[in-house]
This record gives sequence, C-alpha cells and structure tokens, in this order.
Amino acid sequence: MEEKIKLVTVKEMGKRFAQIRKKLDLSQAQVAEYIDVPGINQAKVSAIELGTNVISPFFLAVELFYLQHVSAEALFGTTFKIDNPHLFDKDYTLASVAKARIQLLKQQIHEDIEERLKDWDDSLDETADYLK
Repeated sequence: MEEKIKLVTVKEMGKRFAQIRKKLDLSQAQVAEYIDVPGINQAKVSAIELGTNVISPFFLAVELFYLQHVSAEALFGTTFKIDNPHLFDKDYTLASVAKARIQLLKQQIHEDIEERLKDWDDSLDETADYLK
C-alpha cells in the first residue's frame, strides 16, 4: 500500500454516482426512493450528483447506496470506467469487502492468541513462584 493516495473530488464522485445510476437504469427519484431516508428526494440526489450539496448528511446515504452496487475500489479509485466489466460484479464487490474483513479478523485472532499466551505464561510463572 505504498501507492500515494490521490483524492477524488466531490464533483467527480457526483459524476460517478450519476453514471452508475444511469447504468442501473434508475432515475434520481428512484434512487431517493430506494435510499428511503426522510428528507432525501430527487432534488437532493441531483444536487449531490452535481457536487453542489456535499455538506448534506444525505451525501453519505447516496454513497452507501451505490456501494451496494459497485466495489469501493472502483468507486473511489483514481481511474473510473463505467464500462469496467467488474464494476457491477457483486462477487468482486463482496470479495473485496470479505478480504478486508478476513484480514481484520486474522489480526484480531493473532492479538487474542498473543494475549492469552501471555496470560498463561504469567499464570504458570505465578504458580512456579508459589511452589518455590
């Protein structure tokens, strides 16, 4: 992970949202309806796609909606191609999430094992000291 992180602008994210929405054959009103958050409507989705309403708490809701359909790597990557054959591949999206979750779980298990080993070592040392 030594590659430099490049920021994707909010305006660019809005464009990507619009491209994905169109590829899914959804209207802005339908996206608002699917998100089902009080206060979000077609006008808010439009403003987010235009990059003019990014401070809105609805931006995150829209982002999370699209992450259900495309991979985070593709959505946030520095290059975005709507015709990427893996963009809408749920296995690809789920695989990237699963891989990250497995790495976190693996790390947690290693930490738990190390902690338990230390507890056992301490307990055995205490027992040995007591028996002296």
